[in-house]
Amino acid sequence: MERPAGRTSINRAILRALPAKLLDGRPPALLRSGEKTKSLKDPLGLKSKKSKRYDRYDAQNQEVIDQRALKSEGPVRSAAPQDAEGPRALCQAARKCHDDVKAQSLLRQAAASVHPGTTIADCTFVLKTIADFTSAKPKQPQRLDEAAIRYLAETLSQRHSSSSELYLDSRNLSLAASSLAKSRVWVQAFGILIQQFFNDEAPNNLRAFNPTDIAQLCHFMAVFREKMDAKPGSVWAAGHLQLQNHEQQGRRLQATGLVSLLRSLTLSKDKLQKSELNTFGTWLRARLVDEIGSCSPRQLASAVLDMGALDLLDVGAVRHLQREITRAATSKEMRARDLASILVGYSKFPAPLPERQILMAPLLPKMVTLMPNCSLGDMCELLHGLASAHISDRILLEAWSSNFTLKATSVTSLVGAWREDSARNGKHEALSPTQLSLAVADLAKLRFIRKDPYAVFSTLLHAVSDVSPSLGGLAVCHVVCAMARVKSGRTDKNFLMSESEEDDFRRRLLCRLEAQLLTRLEELQPQGLSASAAAFVKLSHFSKELFNGLASASVPCLDSFSAKDFAMMSSALCAAQHIANCWSGSPLEQLGQKAARSLTQGTWTPRQVAQVLQPFALQPLPEGLLNAAVKHLRSHTSNYSPRDIVGFLSGLRSALGDKALVENLWNTSRLRLHTRGTQTIATAQSLVQLRSVIPLSKLRYRFRLLSRDLQRTLRIRPVPYEEQAWALRIWALLGLRDWPLLAKLASNLVEALDAEAARAFADGANVSSLIHPQDLAQAIYAFAKLGAPELVPEAFRPPISQVLVRSMKATCGFCGFTRSDLFLQPALERRPQILLQGMYI
Repeated sequence: MERPAGRTSINRAILRALPAKLLDGRPPALLRSGEKTKSLKDPLGLKSKKSKRYDRYDAQNQEVIDQRALKSEGPVRSAAPQDAEGPRALCQAARKCHDDVKAQSLLRQAAASVHPGTTIADCTFVLKTIADFTSAKPKQPQRLDEAAIRYLAETLSQRHSSSSELYLDSRNLSLAASSLAKSRVWVQAFGILIQQFFNDEAPNNLRAFNPTDIAQLCHFMAVFREKMDAKPGSVWAAGHLQLQNHEQQGRRLQATGLVSLLRSLTLSKDKLQKSELNTFGTWLRARLVDEIGSCSPRQLASAVLDMGALDLLDVGAVRHLQREITRAATSKEMRARDLASILVGYSKFPAPLPERQILMAPLLPKMVTLMPNCSLGDMCELLHGLASAHISDRILLEAWSSNFTLKATSVTSLVGAWREDSARNGKHEALSPTQLSLAVADLAKLRFIRKDPYAVFSTLLHAVSDVSPSLGGLAVCHVVCAMARVKSGRTDKNFLMSESEEDDFRRRLLCRLEAQLLTRLEELQPQGLSASAAAFVKLSHFSKELFNGLASASVPCLDSFSAKDFAMMSSALCAAQHIANCWSGSPLEQLGQKAARSLTQGTWTPRQVAQVLQPFALQPLPEGLLNAAVKHLRSHTSNYSPRDIVGFLSGLRSALGDKALVENLWNTSRLRLHTRGTQTIATAQSLVQLRSVIPLSKLRYRFRLLSRDLQRTLRIRPVPYEEQAWALRIWALLGLRDWPLLAKLASNLVEALDAEAARAFADGANVSSLIHPQDLAQAIYAFAKLGAPELVPEAFRPPISQVLVRSMKATCGFCGFTRSDLFLQPALERRPQILLQGMYI
């Protein structure tokens, strides 16, 4: 290819005068082995030591470079048009190319062809094209593209810095800033250049930029806010002032720019004062409401999310947004990901829950039809929005489950983003460990696990097990709490595993989660620490190492514990007191003191007060905690239910020897112990613990009333067998031979044993699934203490005698005995009425 005379000498002069600063950050992909990387005559490293023909044949310099590039890249670079020499033509060819590898190769050629003689417009065009390709293919390797972006940005910063204000190319400068913000590549030289336009004389400096340019510059400043020295308040004040000036001249920002500014303001909200945020946010909201009709569905989704995050939603804005979103939902332009984002935005509105559900309800049928077009990430985002708004729509959740199962089985791995082979092949259908943990928590929150025909919960748990070493502390907390929420029974039907295999898998998973949590405890806030402890205890999976780690992480931050955190941690310590030796002594004393201080200063519920007292049931309470708890009971007596009073008194068990204290508690709570119905047994338990200060005649009178109420309750609704066993023991402790009530309780136990026997015969199920051995032991003890069967009237003797015999036989078939349960086994060989006299359990 022939070139004009003198072109070679001009190129040489430009290359010799090129500043060395441009060599910093040049693309390493363009440097070959043995090249002169530090030569100012060859800034891109395209010359080779072995290729001396570059110096001999200067007239053919560019042609040789092109041929060498084609040869080095092989068939991939041959995709470039033979007559295309400029970077713009290469970028246009890359845009039309359908092969990502070829397109990336063409873009690298375009970056390599940029030289000091390239115009600012062409250099910006190359930068914008590479940034668009980078953001569109987030799973592709980015090291080489980032190097090219840095080189182009440094070249542009040098060119713009040398330009005078009169010849400033403001449009290309703002486009370059937008491209860097999109690719999230920070270039210090370019950042300093942009920051100069937002100094104290910003109104004059920004005068050359139109409203769209200002929006792009503000977005650049918001994305790289941590790298900038300028105060965010001054940046937004300068941009706001210049936008108002343009508005007075009739140049108003369109919907795209307004949505971009709203996104930038959301990114910078943590750096702005509330007054600055409200000033600019109110102006943006007013302008966006005027342009809301021209917003696309994607822009509407972004506006909903950002305005909700900035707390800019008033009644008028919500009405306009709802109208346009309803209109857009009926059009074909609405994409599945946009509708999912809108539903998530609605779920986060700062409004009461019923109002949020009303906003989301009309869009749910459309979401069902668009569900097959959602990606796995969008489906997890949608599920989180539904859980936040407590929407358990059966049809929507079944559609979600079926599509999620279909998409999860169509990819190599549900967690492919964390596998190198999946990342190399560009598989976008993958979920991060954080998304997996949130999906597990949301399914448990929606209580859809038992109704799910596709067993998505088990699928997600297996995926979590695969990536357990990559889970953060909060992700482990989410998974463990979700498993504790659905602990009872089998959660769903996993057709690939038997029940025993599923149980073994969950035990292994809990071991992995516990081990991972111990390495990430420093990441958890007080709420995460207390919730994790309570969840592991509820799952009956905890160890001494776990509570040692929780103690070391929790004690230093007890001042930050809320009432709920104190209650959950105390409840966990009470259940695991036999292994939580690390908490005995000073740590538990500190817990009680900090809880007492929080109790006197904060707002606690009666249940939280009862829970925080549980670890001190068998040891002296801290003085401050005892006084604070009694004071709370006295000032909030009307809020205490009989169950709360039972827990309160159980925590004070070590202090109930003080008769003055017991009398004070009785006088305070006596009005609340008239409650009947479902809490009759809780009332009876409270009266038993306070019986030392209650006259015997009043105590018997109250229990006669409770007996009638309990018999009526048993006829109306089922009562848990554990509570029925407690009723038997309470009546036995007081020596109350109320045979009609005792016979009714015995009949219920016999029916339960018959049902268990029938189920065990049919399915091979364990007979102990409904009735615990300790409940049967308490029943045997209670009847024996009351003189059964000799002292039982003839009319009530059959069910009581039958329950004694059946309980003895069933007790010997159990495996999970306590020491008191094993004491009952010899009764099979002797008469129960002789052997069980004086038995104490």
